[in-house]
Amino acid sequence: MIAVICFVLLILMSTCMAKKPVADPNRILKDFASFWAYQQQYVRLYEDYKAVDNQSKPIPKENFLRALSTGRYLPLRLQPTDTTALYQLYPLPAQVDKGIKAVLQQWAQNEYTYSQAEGKPLPNYRFVDMNGKVYSPETMAGKTLVLKCWFVHCVACVAEMPALNALKQRYKDRPDIEFVSLCLDSPDKVAAFLKKKKFDYAIVPNQASYLEKTLKIGSYPMHFVVNKKEVVIKKVDNYHGVVYALNKTLSTRVHKNYTIQLIKKQTNNCILSGAVL
Repeated sequence: MIAVICFVLLILMSTCMAKKPVADPNRILKDFASFWAYQQQYVRLYEDYKAVDNQSKPIPKENFLRALSTGRYLPLRLQPTDTTALYQLYPLPAQVDKGIKAVLQQWAQNEYTYSQAEGKPLPNYRFVDMNGKVYSPETMAGKTLVLKCWFVHCVACVAEMPALNALKQRYKDRPDIEFVSLCLDSPDKVAAFLKKKKFDYAIVPNQASYLEKTLKIGSYPMHFVVNKKEVVIKKVDNYHGVVYALNKTLSTRVHKNYTIQLIKKQTNNCILSGAVL
């Protein structure tokens, strides 16, 4: 009898602990427009998140992305218990719109590829911008590098430039942050482009070989955020991810600096008051 009661209690507890989705999956998947609206509003895998499988068991981010890239799952966002986003692998029904499945599969494969570049150094680089300034591991020591990859006829690349200009302006008093762009095009084409369009990043032209062979980029725009330890902390195809990564790394550093300063201040106060540490 006790065993039965315990079993019932466990079922009730697991039911209570189950997280609710931010939207009904049946409504999300009813047509492509509904899916796209959900994807744009709720799914931001460039942010920190936790993942669970279709049985609600926690899984590593890599496993989650691999499963998504099969095209058999929807990343169903759940109501989190803290500030970190939570996603569940939700099996797609057999009758789901083929367009939804195709988009999910390609998008997830991209996200998985991006994640594989993170946590590693930016491969051997030495860039010289159109003003002759050199960017290399030596000149970038102790600095954060914000990198954009683009070409002049890329509509999406150009569309995000006003937002990127605003981002650079926000950090104009931070000499420890460098905003650099790698362009496929020649200096002449870039110069002609800049007569019509404002772009405040430093521009390194003729980078087709590095972008395609070294970084293996197949779509544009693409962005990298490289921290002061020369490690790629974010690879992403939109400026929202750049803003998120930059804010995160800088706010973490600010918090650490504030904590160190606070400890020093408290230590000095203790010494001045004659306290023994």
